[in-house]
Amino acid sequence: MKIVRGKFKDISLHLSYAVVGLGSFDGIHIGHQALIRGVIKRAKQKAGQSIIYTFEDHPLVKKQKAPFLLTTTQEKLELLDEIELDYLVLVPFSKEFSLQLPEEFVSNVISSSLGAKEVIVGFNYTFGFKKSGDALKLQELSKAYGFDLTILPDVRLNHKVVSSSLIRQLISLGRVNEASRFLGYSYFVKGVVKRGSKRGKELLFPTANLEITDPHKLLPKDGVYACYVFLDREVFKGVSNIGLRPTFDEKKRCFEIHLIDFDKDIYSSPLLVFFAEKLRDEIKFEKIEDLKDQIRKDIEKTKEILKVKKPSTFLDSFYIFSP
Repeated sequence: MKIVRGKFKDISLHLSYAVVGLGSFDGIHIGHQALIRGVIKRAKQKAGQSIIYTFEDHPLVKKQKAPFLLTTTQEKLELLDEIELDYLVLVPFSKEFSLQLPEEFVSNVISSSLGAKEVIVGFNYTFGFKKSGDALKLQELSKAYGFDLTILPDVRLNHKVVSSSLIRQLISLGRVNEASRFLGYSYFVKGVVKRGSKRGKELLFPTANLEITDPHKLLPKDGVYACYVFLDREVFKGVSNIGLRPTFDEKKRCFEIHLIDFDKDIYSSPLLVFFAEKLRDEIKFEKIEDLKDQIRKDIEKTKEILKVKKPSTFLDSFYIFSP
């Protein structure tokens, strides 16, 4: 996959037959995956080039109104690099870009920059100044600018339309298991192990204190979760705690993980944490021994859950559901 970065007016691709998918693709959920597979399939049928055109950041980031992200730009790069996509075009969502009227966007981006022969978008796609253009407007403009347009219908799961906003809501509620079904893979967070208060070691259950790699990444609701942890190409079972550790009256939110049956120094190590299921909310214990007993129960419950629930990755989803 070739990555093309730059201001939208500076990008100019000269390709034989460009098939372009448009969108923000936050989460690259099963709806996005259907669109991307469609782009790749059509490009192969036409002996052309598959292109995904998206943003370096969320359109609302610079206005400080953006939701937390399901996938950061770097994560999108890593996920999409594993599939048979020819080009990923990343542009900053600048003020100049946002002020384009719908026809200006089609002229500047779809026609001039990309030279698109075919474009594929979702049913709810919007574009242009203040989202003034929609899929039907794009259909109208496609005739004037000479490209074929495919508008994909919504993708539904359990009678719900799959969307990034729905998935964010589920994760914010701690419903990671349900969110993962809409994503098509287990929701994950990346971080680096930093030195913490060492309370876990005092409790005889040492924990890795994780500092999230990107502050815009969405963390699940405070609570205790069964997780898979990827470290140095190995997979471990773990129990994670997100929150304020109310038993110790702490004020700073933390994200800590106990790796089951593991005892090594991993300070400064990068971890990839896949959330399997929420175990419980945070609880304030009056006695330390009560907390220890609960942690033991959390570990045993995690072992039972992870016996049957394996980590599901983006690639598993992308290829399993390929048409």
